[in-house]
Amino acid sequence: MKQLTTLCLLLAGLCSYSQSAEGLLIFVEDYTQDKRINDKDIIFVYYPGINEMIEKEEWDRKDIDLSINDISLKEITPRRIPRTIAMPGEEEDSIRTDLLAFVIQKEKLSREQLDGLRNLESMESAFVILSLPNDADLQGTLTIYGLTRTRYLQIGAWVAVAIIAIFLIYVGFWTNALRDSSELESHKPYSFSKSQVFWWTLIVISSIAYIFISTSQFALNPTVWILLAISGGTLGVSSAIDRRDINSVGISRHQDSPGEDWFNDVLKDNTGSISIHRAQAFLFNLGFGVYYLIEVYNTLQLPSFDSDILTLLGLSNGAYALIKNNENTTSADSKK
Repeated sequence: MKQLTTLCLLLAGLCSYSQSAEGLLIFVEDYTQDKRINDKDIIFVYYPGINEMIEKEEWDRKDIDLSINDISLKEITPRRIPRTIAMPGEEEDSIRTDLLAFVIQKEKLSREQLDGLRNLESMESAFVILSLPNDADLQGTLTIYGLTRTRYLQIGAWVAVAIIAIFLIYVGFWTNALRDSSELESHKPYSFSKSQVFWWTLIVISSIAYIFISTSQFALNPTVWILLAISGGTLGVSSAIDRRDINSVGISRHQDSPGEDWFNDVLKDNTGSISIHRAQAFLFNLGFGVYYLIEVYNTLQLPSFDSDILTLLGLSNGAYALIKNNENTTSADSKK
């Protein structure tokens, strides 16, 4: 059954409404603040009970299609992202969970689709259809008044991420948590493998907290477990090598020399020079970690790395562990 409603773009309370709060509304979070629909912008669709309906009917969100002036956004899977907004007839803002969020991602849309969305501002009105899996269409006209950023929960998310980061950094750098096993009482060198576990733990926990506070959604994916397994496995192998060297007679460990600073400690081997295998593993983990955080910020989802990326990280860490196995075989004169 088709329901005809009037759609209106929310514009900081300046837009007049011709339907009650029970109707269908669309508004846009203008990420780039240029009053056009661009990459990273979020198109929100509000309809009372929509998410409850999806869960009750066990619909696949991929089967929900939003079209604006015949521009289909079926390539974008809507997500549930609560926002604090004022609905028509309400004096105060309140958190709304009956929202479907279509995050515009340029890599999923064609040039024609992106150009069509950008040109919506110049049109007097646009015809919008929200197609549901039960063959029902919620449709109407959307008058383009302009785009605005909505108030939402990202401030709290950023505060939570900052608290987590400060706590983990304190534990890592003001205790021995990131330092190598060493016979030294103080100034122990930093450990590459422990730093790697710290890096991915910080990324994963911060990402989960950021997404949960922003969207009220808690979800993990296989990439998270594989990344933690790679870093944890590297630490396990590295620790086993350290225990073997500690218990071996005649091996002088460069980890028993006073550390310099974090950067030099994790990149230099027993020769006192930056080693290529450590530098390679460092750059791969740094690059993919930054990419992971960017994807979380842009999409409010935990990204999924393909098998090639995960294999590359695994091989890089494997090479580090393999070469580390023979690092402490030189004389006592070897520098760190």
